Amino acid sequence: MSIVFNFSGPVTIHVSGAATIALPADAPAFVAGPAVGGEGSGIGHAATSHSEGDSRKDKLTELLNDPKYRFRKIGTLADAIGEDEDTTVELLESIGARQERDNEELWGLTSRVGQPKGDSYSY
Repeated sequence: MSIVFNFSGPVTIHVSGAATIALPADAPAFVAGPAVGGEGSGIGHAATSHSEGDSRKDKLTELLNDPKYRFRKIGTLADAIGEDEDTTVELLESIGARQERDNEELWGLTSRVGQPKGDSYSY
């Protein structure tokens, strides 16, 4: 039997006689029990309750909303989420990002940088 605990935020779990288990804020579920760590061990592992794509989209949105940058390089974004550039482009398009008109290596959220329209940008 396994038990699933759902959390919203960073959590630290202290298991009697075992190591401390720290869960990051983006790991909202924890599974414990014999099916995970051996019979009666109570040791578990983090499991995500939302899709991996959602966490990658969240990270891209966070990076593109950074007030220090209007646009970010595709390589930087791909590295940040651990994906190749083609997959990153698909995710960027799904969150409403677009390439910079004069430099296709740069991406920004249309909500921040607008949509290109002729020789100007519309917001």
